[in-house]
Amino acid sequence: MPSGEVTSGRPAGFSIGRALDVPAGPLYDGSRETVAAIDRIHGVGGLPRIPVRFAYGTRELGRFLFDSQTGEPISILVRSNQVHR
Repeated sequence: MPSGEVTSGRPAGFSIGRALDVPAGPLYDGSRETVAAIDRIHGVGGLPRIPVRFAYGTRELGRFLFDSQTGEPISILVRSNQVHR
């Protein structure tokens, strides 16, 4: 059977939700819905925990922050006032 093939109706790998640290509360409902949609399509390998946070007062739509020395992820920032966060 090819690697990554779905055999049980669920994608292979781990839930992306295990890696993304999405805060509780209604402000982040859309982020949790996005994680659930990704999980329905595919799984991921072993990822470290990555905080997801909204950024205020930024021009960028979003940004992945990482340590330039080690390459380790720091966080995912999403501009708070986007229509489709």
